[in-house]
Amino acid sequence: MTTNQECLCKFCGEKFNTTADLKVHVKKGVECRKLKGVLFVCLRCDDFHTTNFDTLQLHLDGCREVGLCKFDVIEAQRKKISELTRQVNKQNTPTKTKKTRTPPKKTKSRGRTNSIKKKRDVEPDIVDSTFGKIEEAVDPVEYINNLYLAIIPVTRYTRHLKKIKRERRVIFEKGDIVNYKILLSKNLVCLLDVLNKKEMSEKKRRKIILNHFTPIDLRLMRYDGYENLSPDGSMLQELEFILSGRDKPANFNMDIVNMVYNYSICVLPVKTAIKTLLVTANPSYVYSGKRKSDPYQFYYRDREEQGVTYWTMDCRMIDFFNTVRECIIPYLIKVFRKNYSKVFSDNVYRECFFENMSGLEGECKQILQNLLFMSLHKKFLKMMQNLVMENNCKNMKTTDKLNLKHDDPIPEDVLEDTQEYNCKKLFDDISPFHLTKLVNSIGFY
Repeated sequence: MTTNQECLCKFCGEKFNTTADLKVHVKKGVECRKLKGVLFVCLRCDDFHTTNFDTLQLHLDGCREVGLCKFDVIEAQRKKISELTRQVNKQNTPTKTKKTRTPPKKTKSRGRTNSIKKKRDVEPDIVDSTFGKIEEAVDPVEYINNLYLAIIPVTRYTRHLKKIKRERRVIFEKGDIVNYKILLSKNLVCLLDVLNKKEMSEKKRRKIILNHFTPIDLRLMRYDGYENLSPDGSMLQELEFILSGRDKPANFNMDIVNMVYNYSICVLPVKTAIKTLLVTANPSYVYSGKRKSDPYQFYYRDREEQGVTYWTMDCRMIDFFNTVRECIIPYLIKVFRKNYSKVFSDNVYRECFFENMSGLEGECKQILQNLLFMSLHKKFLKMMQNLVMENNCKNMKTTDKLNLKHDDPIPEDVLEDTQEYNCKKLFDDISPFHLTKLVNSIGFY
């Protein structure tokens, strides 16, 4: 007789009466196929991951570490910090009072103020425990190298490695993916040197490395085995969070696209990536018109002199659209081909190739979705226009000087859609039938 365990799908957890039904489900089940190769991560203890749904359920039933995920902790604690700061400012704000001979209650006031200040000093440590904290004057590379060297004489080094993993993320928090990647490569060399000096076996060294670096870290370094690991949802939330908060130039330059000309555009929807560039508290790229149909009055801040802000028109957003398209599309094609070749050792098209890509499945699907969406030129342009019109509308003042106020009499035509043309570049050999089928299988947000 068939047991319940044998009839339980390890990918989605659904139960079946017979193994025959289970085999049909695993082979043809739509929802089940979506979960194949997905890495489940426990955000309670942050120390467990598996690709089997039933194993995840068993862990969750016995997991003792119950709490919020990192992203939620950051938001909750920043709200607390903001509220405590408001209270401190209110407490320190002088108020007009009538002169009286009654002495002020200094002890009570000081006690309350000191209590608030102490709380304010403690709360940021919770945020720092996620992203790390390194003093501005300290060179992060030298600082972290010294932390690695401190591991050599000690027997118990797990706590030290966790501290380094946390402190290193101060570079990640700044949103500079390029410098973060350089730091990771140097950290890997330093860690390998330390582990060699401790005379550890190859198997143990590899286990420590896979645990010491996040899936995103391993991808950026392209460390052996990275293709089997998927970044979890909280890591992608953090990536979006730091890109949105990254310092941007006061004046706009088309080179700003370089801020997402990296791994982030491979794992985040292109709309999210563009939003992190343009939507800020003090936007340098704005819409100053009223037309919702065929809008053209898009401006970017060119410079500011003697209290006057000079704005340059980017009619219909065409210049920025072309910059993003010409920069990002070749990069997406390059990364997809590299990932595909890593798994299959060539770039020849295979049907149902996603199912065999393991940890790279989600990344390659996002790359393909971004590529095909950007290849729908009119739809992509409309999305970017709406993004600015909904978030960066500006009423120009007398201190704002525009280089152009009227519609460009010679507008630049938007190119025809190139979905199949760009998709074909992903493979060395793909038939027209399979090319059309692949393009039509991708949905958009």
